Amino acid sequence: MEGKICMITGANTGIGFEIAKGLAAKGADVVLVCRNETKGQAALTNIREQTGNSNIHLMLCDLSSQEAIHQLVQDFTSSFGVLDVLVNNAGALFFEKTLSRDGIEMNLATNYLGAFLLSELLVDCLEKAPSARVVNVVGRLHRKGKIFLEDLQFERQSYNVLKAGTQAVLAKTIFTYEFDRRYQAKGIRASGFHPGQVDSDFMRNAPAIVRWLKPLIRPFMLNTKQAAEPGIYLASSPELEGQGGLYFERMKQMKSSPATYDLGLASALWDASVTLTSLQSS
Repeated sequence: MEGKICMITGANTGIGFEIAKGLAAKGADVVLVCRNETKGQAALTNIREQTGNSNIHLMLCDLSSQEAIHQLVQDFTSSFGVLDVLVNNAGALFFEKTLSRDGIEMNLATNYLGAFLLSELLVDCLEKAPSARVVNVVGRLHRKGKIFLEDLQFERQSYNVLKAGTQAVLAKTIFTYEFDRRYQAKGIRASGFHPGQVDSDFMRNAPAIVRWLKPLIRPFMLNTKQAAEPGIYLASSPELEGQGGLYFERMKQMKSSPATYDLGLASALWDASVTLTSLQSS
């Protein structure tokens, strides 16, 4: 990975931090994308100290904000220009209906549309790499999801955190394959993975009772280092060079749900996502 430039979102903690550290240990130039400068700077210092790799960089971005994502891409393009690996890791679960500054339901904005927009805007940088990879952290819960194409933001039906959360995970999984199909001819391949049941801060917005129960199940959960292993593998393994459209649960390649292979649904979701992010369709 020496000489390769890798961007990891949500990299100050949890799985994102461990993937960033793992790629840094392999010699990559690593760009940490974080919301909080203090936490991001602490992660940067930590990774440099633990790996001995000084080529660690911090860029700030709230990935629920489309304006912030555009600014991130502009800054990255000016500083680097080329991107070998993009890891879309950032995410959080919102138990109450909340809207982003763009007026987008936050599960959709943070767990899917942010990755969609960032990946699309970085295509030019990815295309300049000899063999670029996009790795999306998704989840087994996509199997429980349904895409409400006519009501993606729960404006017509009552809000349900399970429906909203699983829809976002399913959307990101469908997008992973569609992105791979659209850009593999340009040398960009995309894959996704479910990290397992992991002790991370993904549930930081949960009600107090849910957070209170977490210590009881912690002994049965993976730590973040274990959960990051498939992400590091997908991002760096020489044996996966030029491969894409893959889905892993932990370190085992598997088939995702039938809905993720529905080309009509993928195309319709892509079009809806283009509209929600005000992009030109590609």
